[in-house]
Amino acid sequence: MHLSHSYLVAGFGLLLMAVLSPIGFLTALPNGSLTLAGVIALLVGLLDIAVAVALFYVTRSGGKNLALSSAILRIIYAIALLGAGVYLLIARDADSFNYIWDRALLLFGIHLFLMAASFYRSAELPTWVGVLLFIAGVGYVADALAVWFGFTPGFEISTVSFFGEVVLIVWLLWKGVRMRRSVVPRQ
Repeated sequence: MHLSHSYLVAGFGLLLMAVLSPIGFLTALPNGSLTLAGVIALLVGLLDIAVAVALFYVTRSGGKNLALSSAILRIIYAIALLGAGVYLLIARDADSFNYIWDRALLLFGIHLFLMAASFYRSAELPTWVGVLLFIAGVGYVADALAVWFGFTPGFEISTVSFFGEVVLIVWLLWKGVRMRRSVVPRQ
């Protein structure tokens, strides 16, 4: 498998999650469509595992152990989301789903810190994307810690800091297509 596949799997996986997540977690869940929200949580959790593996290959140029640690944290986060989704489908309890998911987002934020460090350390990956991922990680960690300590601010920081994830999607897809074009001979 060529490295471009990892870029494209990660990019399209993240793009699909960016479409599904708001439908499931910002629309279906608050409106009581628990089955739809649960199914989307399962789909997003499975996509997160595929994305974690693909991002390992993308970021290992910044250090194999760092990329592996980042991937493992994302997979653990995805397993927590899968568990929360199954619980939502069985118990029909949105509060418990949110309790699990909100706390699991701390792992996701730390995963973003590690991925940002991989981008920073790699000569092949753009440092500026790493900086944006670090900022996104700060948002998720701050929001998760606020939940853990019972602090309820007027807004979630990650609703602003997620910009780095959007940039990552665009960059992964651009880089993956660019790499494929350099490998596939034109006729």
